[in-house]
Amino acid sequence: MGQLLEYGVTSICPTVTSSQQHVYHDVIPILGLKTRSSNKADSLGVHLEGPFISPIKKGCHPPEAITDMKHGYISLQERYGQGFEQYAAIVTAAPEVQGCSEIIPQLTSNSPTVFSIGHTMADFDLALSAVHSGATMITHLYNAMPAHTARDVGVLGLISATKDTLPSDKIPFYGIIADGVHVHPSAVRAAYMANPSKTILVTDALYLIGLEDGHYQRGNQSVQKKGSLLLLQGTDTIAGSATHLIDCVHNLIKWTGIPLAEALATITNNPATSLNIAHRKGFLRPGCDADLNILSADGTLKDTYKLYH
Repeated sequence: MGQLLEYGVTSICPTVTSSQQHVYHDVIPILGLKTRSSNKADSLGVHLEGPFISPIKKGCHPPEAITDMKHGYISLQERYGQGFEQYAAIVTAAPEVQGCSEIIPQLTSNSPTVFSIGHTMADFDLALSAVHSGATMITHLYNAMPAHTARDVGVLGLISATKDTLPSDKIPFYGIIADGVHVHPSAVRAAYMANPSKTILVTDALYLIGLEDGHYQRGNQSVQKKGSLLLLQGTDTIAGSATHLIDCVHNLIKWTGIPLAEALATITNNPATSLNIAHRKGFLRPGCDADLNILSADGTLKDTYKLYH
């Protein structure tokens, strides 16, 4: 993860999408091992995106890997491996999946792992119930969830819920992919303006960043790259992104007109707070890691410092 420093990224939650049992057992202890390094980006713990998701909203996730939680918490331990909680920063799942609603309190109350709603067909009431059970995040807002309408607001309705429905401090954080492909600029603006302090910019980026356009393998899948657009070959299904995080920041500024400092909070303060690590990450204050980016007045990345003693 050393190359990530070239783009100002000092810490990440490496994502593992829906996979078979042996894959999780092999990679979770590696990707999820929390690190503190002076010469590469740190892992804050792995993001387990699936496999307990809706087959209808699977996106590019392989359908053969998708499953349910019919055995409750044991289903997580069987698929991810015993002790996965020590490595998992985030688990993304669909509340409507069999057994999911029951495991949310157990997961979030007994470990530092965050439960995030995503790849779901949940309506507003079910999503709200998940929040009351302990869900504190939404994975890539707008994508892989029902469309927001005037009467059926869906998961998206959580970010602007009325105070009598959901207190403002209980509104979940929400990741949003501001690459100009996954979400229309006007939708990004609307989401940010609804709740700036809960907005987290994410890239959904794959290893294809910087590579030439063409066809590439992603496990058993073939991905077509055209600029920052990645599609499963032969389909119109988005298969990730090839956009740098700092470019998403620039997009947010362009689409909302907010100052640079406010935009930077979506990749520093907000994500650190969402993961309950604001005491050591994401802020310039005593006790936090001294990871610094130097930017020009227009937001151009000049240098990155990562200090470790």
